[in-house]
Amino acid sequence: MNKNQKPLRQISFVIALSMALIGGSFAQPQSEKKAIQTAQTQSTPAQSNKITITAPPSVNLNSDSAAKSDKEPEGTDYRLKVTDVLLAAFTLMLVGVGIFQTIILYKTTAHFKIVERAYIKISHRPPGIEPEGITGLFWVNLEIANSGKTPARVTDVVLTPVVVPHKKGLPEIPDYSVPAVRDNIPNAFLVTEDKFFSVQRCKIPKLEMTSIMELESDLYLIGFVDYVDQFGQRHRGGYARRYQPRMDDRSRYKTDDAFQQRSNLVFVTQGGYSYDRARVRGEGNDWDNDKSQSDASKPVGTLPNPVGPLA
Repeated sequence: MNKNQKPLRQISFVIALSMALIGGSFAQPQSEKKAIQTAQTQSTPAQSNKITITAPPSVNLNSDSAAKSDKEPEGTDYRLKVTDVLLAAFTLMLVGVGIFQTIILYKTTAHFKIVERAYIKISHRPPGIEPEGITGLFWVNLEIANSGKTPARVTDVVLTPVVVPHKKGLPEIPDYSVPAVRDNIPNAFLVTEDKFFSVQRCKIPKLEMTSIMELESDLYLIGFVDYVDQFGQRHRGGYARRYQPRMDDRSRYKTDDAFQQRSNLVFVTQGGYSYDRARVRGEGNDWDNDKSQSDASKPVGTLPNPVGPLA
């Protein structure tokens, strides 16, 4: 071996040794691997191959509430009091709204009964009064009509002649105590815009009729119609007219037809005689017994035999 080859061998040896050391660091003997696997097997429990599902912890509401209450600030009671006051105020407001709606409903119902109820009035057919000379006997053909929006039952019609000195006027309070001769009591069931006629026979002293014809006295016809409306309410409609004998003068009219269509009864404007009002209990002839009262309080459409004889 020459001196030039000795350094090459040393270099080769160093390289081979380095490679051996590197390979040894990456390679493990088979016995060492088995030892490691045995150690891992012994350290792992037998139940490790099972799947374990762990349930979440149960929630204790009481404990959470207690924890929250412990953590709540000192102003909680104040906030609770405020909400209680607001709830009470809201409840009172609802009560007030209910009372207000009840009042509105009551007023609406009352208004409906006023607007929709029947209105019965008395008028007369031409010529008005038909006197039989100066005998004191005269006739008048009354017309009783329903100008309201619902039916009604007429229970009575009263007509009274009143003689007073000329231009004196009627008493302040009407006196119906001396009615005309009543052959029967008119009784009828009237629907809207319906009407019937009642011929009334009246008689006054002969001397009074003479005084009337000579314009020394005035003859008034006053009266009323009693009726029960659809809502069971009793009403009375007043009537008052004054007789004008001069209207019976044939020379005032150009034709016979105009004379036949004349009206010798003029409207009385004095207060207290022309009206429509509710009757007080006992006023009229339809309060006699409990049965008539209960029948009168029913809607007139359900009354038995509501249409009586027409006069």
